[in-house]
Amino acid sequence: MLSSIEDMDMVENVIIAKGKEPTEPVDDILEIYFDTNDIKTFKSDECGNVDFKSIGSITSVKKDDVLAKRIAGKEGTIGIDVFSMTIEPKKRKVKDMIVKAGCKFKDKDTIVATAEGKPQLRGCIFQVNNVYEVLKDVDMTTGDINFIGDIIINGNVNEGMKVKSGNTIEVRGNVVRGNVWAEGDLEITGSAISSTIKVKSEFAEFKGYLEQLRSVVGSFASLYKAVIAVKKSGNVNADTKDC
Repeated sequence: MLSSIEDMDMVENVIIAKGKEPTEPVDDILEIYFDTNDIKTFKSDECGNVDFKSIGSITSVKKDDVLAKRIAGKEGTIGIDVFSMTIEPKKRKVKDMIVKAGCKFKDKDTIVATAEGKPQLRGCIFQVNNVYEVLKDVDMTTGDINFIGDIIINGNVNEGMKVKSGNTIEVRGNVVRGNVWAEGDLEITGSAISSTIKVKSEFAEFKGYLEQLRSVVGSFASLYKAVIAVKKSGNVNADTKDC
């Protein structure tokens, strides 16, 4: 080819060198099977009425639920220029997946839950938390709380609010005209005032009431000891009777 071209006085529209474009890689795709959006929105019914307490709804998964699947891509192929120099393709974007508590790899590209709870994705790390903790009062800013696992509330359950757990509930404050349902145990550090309390477990502890009862029992014990001491001192008339 080159020798024939060299003998020509003029060359036109003749290919003398040809390169090969590199093929683009196909990036990995990560399919997530739970809601990762932490921005909660209000729900409304068919008539457009907004439930201002609905923002407390918590995404939950059950054991063996699929959390994520990775669809593997493929690498690009090397190209070559007209000077026979290689042209490297772009790097394929690989989706890493790391599992922590509450989940595992079913295979190299599939993650499943090993426990019930709230799924979480931080970067490339997957986790299922079986405890949901509220760092303040349950009120209109938190919405009603409905969670499949344990619930810890570092405050009060305020008027009109509802808390429902598929297992245990610990309220580190009071329940004031609220509604609390626990499938497991219930522990309230403070008092339950004009509230609806439902517990399927045999264990429900109201620490506020217990402290009051202990105080009353202690007062009666002190009074009894005082009466005995007075009697033993002989300063009581023979006609005096115990009340």
